[in-house]
Amino acid sequence: MLVAGAAAVLVTGYAVVRVGDIALGTHRASVGRPGYDGQVVETLTDAGLAVLAPLGLALVGLALAAVLARRSRWLAAAGAALLAATSLPQVDAALGWVPVPPGGVGDRTALFASYAVAPWHSGPDPVPALTAAVTLAAYALLVIGLTGDRAPAPAR
Repeated sequence: MLVAGAAAVLVTGYAVVRVGDIALGTHRASVGRPGYDGQVVETLTDAGLAVLAPLGLALVGLALAAVLARRSRWLAAAGAALLAATSLPQVDAALGWVPVPPGGVGDRTALFASYAVAPWHSGPDPVPALTAAVTLAAYALLVIGLTGDRAPAPAR
């Protein structure tokens, strides 16, 4: 339970840091420019709403991992935890759609965005490819962990 709580704090903290960085960058970019009144509040609202779905996915995945670990379904719990980890690139993808002033606002804290790691010369972008691979592994662990044979519980 403690591990799931710590992971939830890390996932939520990443989303908060990303949204805060976008809000601060928008404020810096809009100071002294006419027509940008209320831009920070609007951007902060847009960014906060954009991260709700990936953040909800992560927190539900971590809660599922905690429940499965408590029931000794370790493979399924690992799969649910991996699903929670795959929400981090989705946070960056969701924030990529938030309209911000030009100048790279909010890019300083993007760890999992598709542009954070440069693609290979002739290969695919590594972040979406790795996210897809980890997601498939998470689903496989969930299915194997939930459908695998378990020894019957001793009679009480």
